[in-house]
Amino acid sequence: MLEGQLLPLKVALYVRVSTDDQVEHGFSLDAQVSNLTNYCHMLNRIVYKVYIESGISGKNITDRHELQIMLKDAQEGKFDEVLVWKISRLARKNIDLLHIVEHLNKYNVNFRSFSENFDTNSPSGKLTLQMMGSIAEFERNTIIENVKMGLNQRARMGKHNAKAPIGYKVITINETARNRETEIEILQDEAKIVRRIFEEYATGRGLKAIANSLNHDKYTTKIGNPFSTCAVKDILDNPVYIGKIRYKRYENWSEKRRKGKSADPIYSDGVHPAIITEELWNKVHYLKEQKSKVSMKRFSGDYLLTGLIRCPQCGGAMTASRTNNKSKDGTLVIRMYYSCGNFRSKGSSVCSANSVRKVDAESYVFDRLKQVLTKPQILTGIVQSINDRKIKCIC
Repeated sequence: MLEGQLLPLKVALYVRVSTDDQVEHGFSLDAQVSNLTNYCHMLNRIVYKVYIESGISGKNITDRHELQIMLKDAQEGKFDEVLVWKISRLARKNIDLLHIVEHLNKYNVNFRSFSENFDTNSPSGKLTLQMMGSIAEFERNTIIENVKMGLNQRARMGKHNAKAPIGYKVITINETARNRETEIEILQDEAKIVRRIFEEYATGRGLKAIANSLNHDKYTTKIGNPFSTCAVKDILDNPVYIGKIRYKRYENWSEKRRKGKSADPIYSDGVHPAIITEELWNKVHYLKEQKSKVSMKRFSGDYLLTGLIRCPQCGGAMTASRTNNKSKDGTLVIRMYYSCGNFRSKGSSVCSANSVRKVDAESYVFDRLKQVLTKPQILTGIVQSINDRKIKCIC
């Protein structure tokens, strides 16, 4: 290379296809890589690396592994420019897009979109970037609303959405190039587990006893986990097993979880077959109602280490427990413990109690904290570690 001649730019290609996108020309991973690579060759630029996200939604940036690697490489000066097929491939939210571009600019890395070609280094280019980012976010929100409308209508028609619960499987009844119509049918091996749970509860057995019994017999949930009291309760509360559809109990689950309870859930008669009879359903829920009238509060005071200390046997969280004993003079003695949460929820087939006295565990932890607070060098190391993790997160 002649003296004074500029080195060709090193370009990072970022391509992404989400689960919502149709894999077609102009959107598919292969098409994006091919077109962007040819564009770089035409401009005499070197493709440093292709960062590929397959089947990853663009709604947030923290869950995208390749994006995080690319941002780290940008920070280390490994390339000069990031090239994408469309702005929406990089981010679907305008605030995320601006954060990413700001991060790149901080380390003198240019950003360019093949489809919306403009220079982000100029004031007009920055304005265009913000406008295009807003349009991408608007398109995503429109798609979400349209999908929600379709799913709500399916539920009103008695059709099941999403994954099949234990006892059922999803089958395709009609498929075209643009649409796939599905329904659920009974999966007999799993339906036996569902019937067993309802029948055992109807005889008076509790949630933990049922979960422990299923786990001892080597039964697992739909995704292969041991049964817990929560898993058993969810099955007992699901009206899908009497041929009903319950949908949209919660909104924006990924962010709000159970706090996003819907004011207008959908209930309808399903088109799928029932696994249990309404008579058994009514008996189970009568018993559940009677048990709910008994006070469930068992502990008083604070258990400060709940979920923080782990079981030495299975690694699960230790939770509050207690024993009631009588002394020789007849006085009731209550002893508080931390016990394995998996044992308390799933029974002895999964783990053992491995209990430790509450006062002993908390005293040990507090004594160790006092030792740390008296040694500034340890605190300095902890603060530095926390700050380093924050710096790596551009959010």
